[in-house]
Amino acid sequence: MNTSEPLTLVATSAFGLEAVVSRELKQLGYEEQTIENGRITFQGDLAAICHCNLWLRSADRVLISLGEFTALDFDDLFDEIRDIEWERWLPPSRRFPEQAALGIITSYPERCHQATIRGVTR
Repeated sequence: MNTSEPLTLVATSAFGLEAVVSRELKQLGYEEQTIENGRITFQGDLAAICHCNLWLRSADRVLISLGEFTALDFDDLFDEIRDIEWERWLPPSRRFPEQAALGIITSYPERCHQATIRGVTR
């Protein structure tokens, strides 16, 4: 992976603090943002992840968005997760932490997500 390759990054925050995190991101030079409940999406590279983790005071985490899709059922979820370019992010010898993928927001119970994600990434 090219270290200066543009990535879609997500700064998560407690509900109600999105404007504060957005202001902090702007002060760090990240002007282009999409603000949603509990998260601010912006563009950056690998260095931006380090920069934001060091200097954002109000954000909970800085995440890399690997993809975005709508899954109406478990088959859709399975197919979309399978289609992510995992080799770009993890060598084949590494395991994927299923808990980390539960940023997926749907109406299905969390255990169903874990089973589906575990089945795809193994």
